Parts: sequence; C-alpha cells; structure tokens
Amino acid sequence: MRMRIRETSAGRVVVIKTSKRFDISSHLLFSEACHLADDPTTTNIVIDLSNTRHLHDFGLALLLMLYQHTANLKHGISLINCPSKLKGQLANAQLQLH
Repeated sequence: MRMRIRETSAGRVVVIKTSKRFDISSHLLFSEACHLADDPTTTNIVIDLSNTRHLHDFGLALLLMLYQHTANLKHGISLINCPSKLKGQLANAQLQLH
C-alpha cells in the first residue's frame, strides 16, 4: 500500500493505492491520511482499490474512520477502481463509489 500527495491549483489531493489485502496493516497509513484531512489545504482523498482482492472488516473500519475525518474537505473521499467483488461490501457499509 502506498500514499502520494499531489499539489494542484485547487489544493492538495491525497491518493492512497491499496494492496491486495486491505486490513489492519493499513492502519498507520490511514492515520496519516486522517491528519492530512485536517489540513485546510487538502481538498480530496482518493482511495484506489484496483489492487484489492480482500476487504477485511478492519479495512472497512479504516474507511469509515477516514470518512468521519473528511467532513471539512471540499470534495471528500473518492473510492475508485473498485473490483466488482467488493462493491457489495462497500454498499452494505453505505460507502459510495466514484
């Protein structure tokens, strides 16, 4: 799993590309993303799920935690490239895909 930050004229965009297993091992990265969400220059957090094959309950909890920290973001969170296998899990957690 990796995170990169893009500076644009509209503000900072944080992009997280998840690994095959989205589980507790992602905790530190998501904690850092929560801190970045509190920064007023951050406008959006993008979670790229294209590599994810298994979304553990803890991974869902991390997403929910991040959603709670992004209320102040102009564009919030975007979940992109979600494998169809995981779409039901995200829908059950009421997380929207973009």
